[in-house]
Amino acid sequence: MYGENELHKGKYANIVSQFIWTMLEGKSPVIYGDGTQTRDFIYVGDVVRFVELLIKKIKKANRNYIFNVGTGKNHSFNDVVSLINDVLGTDIKPIYVENPIKNYVYHTLADMSHSEEIIGFKPKVSLKEGIEKLISHYSVII
Repeated sequence: MYGENELHKGKYANIVSQFIWTMLEGKSPVIYGDGTQTRDFIYVGDVVRFVELLIKKIKKANRNYIFNVGTGKNHSFNDVVSLINDVLGTDIKPIYVENPIKNYVYHTLADMSHSEEIIGFKPKVSLKEGIEKLISHYSVII
């Protein structure tokens, strides 16, 4: 999940925000590995909408469910850098370094079929739209 108001998390903030902060300063983001690792990035506003739908639909049901929340689409870290460059109108190249993390998860992707079927959730904010929102937000702050 990514969204505004991550500055207080510093190096523990989501990777989308970290890359934006770095690139707004004209610096290269650091990527562990070759940047082909993928994540299912979901905008915080979509997560809020998911929870609202979940509360409305499930509170009437008398059973337990397990849901994934995501977009059902994954993007590489290289994709994130490329999208940020597109929005900023820049051509900042990332710096690739060896990944020091043991047991690193290289790919994540939420299976959204259950969430869509049971509560009717589909995310509305694309990664590019989310990046545009964050750049607009952080451009004023940073």
